[in-house]
Amino acid sequence: MTRAARRCARVGLAALAALATVVCAAKNPFQFSSAVYHNSPASPVVAVPAGDFLMGSTSAGPFVDEQPQRTVYLDAYAIEVTETTNVQYRACVYAGPCIDPLPSGPGGQNGYYTNPSYDDYPVVDVTWNMADQYCRWRGRRLPTEAEWEKAARGAADDRDYPWGWAEPTCDLADVANPLADSLAPDARVHETCYAFPVGVESYAASASPYGALNMTGNVAEWVADFYADDYYDAAAWPGNGVNPTGPPTGDEKVVRGGSYADTAIYTRVEYRDHHPPGATNITIGFRCAQDGSGR
Repeated sequence: MTRAARRCARVGLAALAALATVVCAAKNPFQFSSAVYHNSPASPVVAVPAGDFLMGSTSAGPFVDEQPQRTVYLDAYAIEVTETTNVQYRACVYAGPCIDPLPSGPGGQNGYYTNPSYDDYPVVDVTWNMADQYCRWRGRRLPTEAEWEKAARGAADDRDYPWGWAEPTCDLADVANPLADSLAPDARVHETCYAFPVGVESYAASASPYGALNMTGNVAEWVADFYADDYYDAAAWPGNGVNPTGPPTGDEKVVRGGSYADTAIYTRVEYRDHHPPGATNITIGFRCAQDGSGR
């Protein structure tokens, strides 16, 4: 069973299971002349200082691609405080470099992506290449996998979530509660949240140690790296402890953070998902980063 299929299997609500289908991206035939397409500023960034942090997991379990946990050094960089929004992404379409996503739901083009009520909600149904193009248009780039994880967990400890070790509740993050009886105890959460994205400035009290929002839940996020299940192995990948950028080639790109459709175990900051770069998903968006402090 593919990981995308496993995700659908673990989403207990039938509507969510339908929405979580991964589809291939195609050129969007949507024709627009709406006033919702206009200039919009980029997300603000937060600085992440140079230094070491602990990347990966030490816990026993099925997630062997998170191991071994290792110390990673990163140069200083900056990452956007929030996920890229519908209105921000439409600004790139308005300017010319980007193409519209093909939302399969919720509500299609006019129901979510072009609905002004959702301007400040995360854009979804974008391929890796579409996310990469947007960030380049902003003079930024997608964060590396290591940059994303450091921004989410900080450098002080090996916490599982931006706020610490406590599993997410609806007071902490927009996550999901599938049919608990079908899951192992460590995959259960105690509440069902929104079964839908929330505004990107939600959950300010659950910000990461550097101030980034919704690094757990809401929508999962494309990062720059190609995926390899053994990439944390220093013997297989020498030099992966200093500014790692992932394998030079691969069939899939890494996705981080989990989404509103994922339970606690799949929204840990060390969890590594992966999809073909040409795929889209109702649960996947992105945020951008840049070299230096961003000031």
